[in-house]
This record gives sequence, structure tokens and C-alpha cells, in this order.
Amino acid sequence: MGNNKNDTTMTRLFIMTALFLQVTCGFGQTDTTKRISNKWTIGTILMSEQNPYFERTFTPNFFNGIVFKRHFDYFTTRIGIEYVKLIDKKDEPECCDQLYSEGYTNEGMIRLGIEKGFTIKKHYRPYLALDFTGIKSYSNKTVSGGFSGIYQRVITNATGFGATPTIGFEYKMTKNLSVAFETRLRLIYTKTTNDIDNLYDNLGSYRRQDEQFQKNFNRIGALTLNFNF
Repeated sequence: MGNNKNDTTMTRLFIMTALFLQVTCGFGQTDTTKRISNKWTIGTILMSEQNPYFERTFTPNFFNGIVFKRHFDYFTTRIGIEYVKLIDKKDEPECCDQLYSEGYTNEGMIRLGIEKGFTIKKHYRPYLALDFTGIKSYSNKTVSGGFSGIYQRVITNATGFGATPTIGFEYKMTKNLSVAFETRLRLIYTKTTNDIDNLYDNLGSYRRQDEQFQKNFNRIGALTLNFNF
């Protein structure tokens, strides 16, 4: 219940901030200071936060993606490619009815979208972006615990498509170097296949398929070091 309240609060804050920036961008259809003849940007993601659609914990990732941007007079097109591998630690549950897992998750993501911002005093650039997003995920975990004492191996394959509204802020250190920070709201529709193998009873193996819409708020969507040329 607490997580749902926090998600709702952060979503409302995200939307209000995005609307404020959208109005501000409307008053500045072009930058008041001309972009320094840079048409392209290549960036490496130094750090991001990963919230897979089945997790709610904060997990930082480092050097896990690249970003390409093409700047035009009124907007910027962008594409991002990211990859993460998450390791589940084998921590004992706090209570007898809880589950714990041990294993890993691999996730790849590609984003293709459009970006709009404005420059303040040559060095500062807030912006909004909307990316169409595709996700492919694979996990292999051993799950145990609970009142019934389950002990299962769960292999999960998931594919997801959706949109990622983004609020960003860029600081231009030099003519060619800048750093950018983004906050994201991931809205992803996923199809998931779980192959479940019961390891110490006679229930055998079975497959479960799910379809669901997931909403995740990434406080640190990406911290990026950019080269502009």
C-alpha cells in the first residue's frame, strides 16, 4: 500500500513538472541563444536506476548504455540503447510467509523518440522528451519460502512495448562536452512467459503466461556524459 501511494505521488509530481516545462518551452520555440553549431550528440550513460516491471527496489547501474541525438532548429530526435544485468541476493525473508529468490535478470531496452528544450544563459538546458520504448527481458531464479514451503526454479521471458515520458536537464561544460540528468516514467505493456519447475515435490513443471500494463518511476533515468559535434 505504501509503495502504491509513493508511486501515485511521484507520478503526479512528474506530470506537474512536465506540464510546467511544456508551457515554458512553448514560450521559447527556439533557443534565445543559438546552439553552438553542434548538430549531433553521442553520450554514454554513466549511471541509471533500474526498476524492472517485477521489482520496486532501487538498483543503480553503471555504464550501461549509449545515446545518439540529432539536433534540428525546433526539436531533437534521439535513440538510446541500454542493457542491465541484475543479481538477486540470497537474503532470508523477515517472516515465515515471505519468499526470497536467488538468480539474475538480463534486460535490454531500446528507446526512439523526440526531445524539446530551451537554453538558459548558454550553459543550462531543461528539456522534455517522449520515447517509444521496447524491452526484452530474461531471468533465471530459484524461489523458496512461504507458508507452503515452495522451492521452485523460475525462468521468465518477457517482451514489452510502451512509452517513456522524460524530464531532463543538461549542463554544457564546454563547446563539445555536457552532462545530462533525466527522470523517467516507464509505461510498458508486457507479455510474460514463466516456466516453473518444482524442485522438491511431485508437482512437476508447468508454464504460466501473463499480460499486464506496468508503470515504473525511475528517479535516475540516466546520468549521461555527452560529446557534441
